Amino acid sequence: MVVNFNNSIKTGQEYSLEFQVTESMINEFAQLTGDFSSLHIDQTFARKMLYRKNVAHGLLGVAYLSMLDILCREDFSCTIKKISAIFLNPMFAKDRLALNSRILELNL
Repeated sequence: MVVNFNNSIKTGQEYSLEFQVTESMINEFAQLTGDFSSLHIDQTFARKMLYRKNVAHGLLGVAYLSMLDILCREDFSCTIKKISAIFLNPMFAKDRLALNSRILELNL
């Protein structure tokens, strides 16, 4: 993440966001991306699969990076230059997610 101009922002600062995944979020993400895979939206199909329920889109959580406080300010602008994600387990409706970011570089 690159942050442009603000003396209160320092390299290494971290920001986080927590939220709960909902069925509505999964359905809206399918609408947004056009990914209507049965694994995501068809409960009958999902019950027959390994996890026995619908799996949220992996990038649904990553999309919420734009909601981090550091990006929702009017006194300076931010550009995300690199995103890395580790998917340890599938996400489901009612799961709580935590997104973390760290300022790696400042352009003053």
